[in-house]
Amino acid sequence: MLAIAVFLFKRGDDEPVDHAAAIAAAAEAESAAAAAAVEEAAAKAAAAAAAIPTPPPAPKEPPLPDRETLRRQVRTAASAAEAATLAIDADRLKDEKLSEECWTRVFQLDADHPQARAKLDVRKLAPADDLEGFSDVVRTPQKVALQSFYDEASQELTRSGRAEVVKRWNEVRPALEERAAKGKSDPFFKAIDALRGTLVERPFFAKLEYEMVESRPPYALFVEVAGTPAEREKRRAAVEAGYSPYLEAFDKRIRSYLLPLTPKPPAEDPFLPVFIFLNEKRYQDYQVEDHGGRGSPGMRAHYEPWSKQSFTWTTVIKPGLGAFESGVQTLLHELTHAWIDRLASSDGGESCAIGELNTHWFSEGIAEYMSYHFRDGEMIKFQPWRSGRLAETGRTAKLRVGLKRALAMPLHGLNAVAATMVGDVEGEQRDGLISTISSGFYADMSNFILWLNFPAGANRAAQWKEYAKAELFGEGGDAAFKRCFPGLLEQGAELDAIVDEFVKQIAGGKINAYKEVQKAGSDF
Repeated sequence: MLAIAVFLFKRGDDEPVDHAAAIAAAAEAESAAAAAAVEEAAAKAAAAAAAIPTPPPAPKEPPLPDRETLRRQVRTAASAAEAATLAIDADRLKDEKLSEECWTRVFQLDADHPQARAKLDVRKLAPADDLEGFSDVVRTPQKVALQSFYDEASQELTRSGRAEVVKRWNEVRPALEERAAKGKSDPFFKAIDALRGTLVERPFFAKLEYEMVESRPPYALFVEVAGTPAEREKRRAAVEAGYSPYLEAFDKRIRSYLLPLTPKPPAEDPFLPVFIFLNEKRYQDYQVEDHGGRGSPGMRAHYEPWSKQSFTWTTVIKPGLGAFESGVQTLLHELTHAWIDRLASSDGGESCAIGELNTHWFSEGIAEYMSYHFRDGEMIKFQPWRSGRLAETGRTAKLRVGLKRALAMPLHGLNAVAATMVGDVEGEQRDGLISTISSGFYADMSNFILWLNFPAGANRAAQWKEYAKAELFGEGGDAAFKRCFPGLLEQGAELDAIVDEFVKQIAGGKINAYKEVQKAGSDF
């Protein structure tokens, strides 16, 4: 419009003005200027665009790794960083199991790795919240069986680790709840619960790791265990499978043979707890820590009248294996003492104690005799003629307590007699000789009882039962022996020779014990 005004201003007043043409010309000029400006701007934009470099093409994603190759690599990864790289590759495969395996390896290499902890949801398990019904079991005596769950709850676990604990809890929970119910009504289980409750207050036992075998009442086995839950269960199950057949056969023998000889068989079974330690060292550790002194070298088991408990150890549990069978027989010897401690009575059964016996030969002889249970095919049978004690007959007379002297020995009198027999011998040699005398005494007394009970032994088996009754009634000793076995002691040294010859014939196969027993229809 300024152009139009100028044009009009320059024209003279006398010239006519063409307003339309002027406006058109001005518009054309303005349009041309605008087009030039647009063209100039486009040129600048083009120049600017040309100055920007073209980005390179995006890299192609690497191919997916092979699963098995990845699994092998992560298992041998030496660092968390290396394992994490492999774990990221595993994530690309969208294989949850493999990813978890890889991130778990990262966590194993670096427990503080943030990505691994997040991926695996690492945290502690809270038994009361994560294990359904746990709090209910805690309120019963079965809380003593929960230590392994508390141990696992004390450490950080991955999601799958907690799932494994939950799974194991769900497997054992029904049995724990059922067992808690039994403890309220069954005297056997109630006694176990009471004892387990006191163990946590006793030296050594407070830290003892054990599992229970409760399937063979009245014998409750406290089995020392170690290692993982699977290793603990493996040992517990092996003890149950290995010991139970022997305990069952022994129990039948006690009830059919020994109980009828007692003043008053108990109305309820006694409670007979047995602690089975992992090895000899642990067995000796117990004796040192719990009552201040080691047991005799080579000792396999013992019974404590004051605690009413039996103790043994075993490393290998293999039925039929000689070492295992010998160890079980030693335990059965001690369990015979435990039974007699509940059966021997001088007041008609009102009170009972092993101290009611009057002679050492009967106490140890009957325990050794009753222990002779052996595997015979698939069965465990009482077969005293198979005893390894038969081989001990050939000892020198200087290390043997003659029968006449042995039969007069008071209860617990063996150590004093053995000490007088070694005279002036001192030190380790003295201890060794006393041990030989003691072991031989056990052998001779059990062999003597075998001779008394052998089917071809005239009326001696009946006489023996009468004498056994006298001992269990608190009336044993020299007078009772002479009454029950008239004329036997008068044979003196000849009696020793007769019994020795019998034992040698059994050991040498000249007397077929199987045939004699079968012919007599006797089970001893």
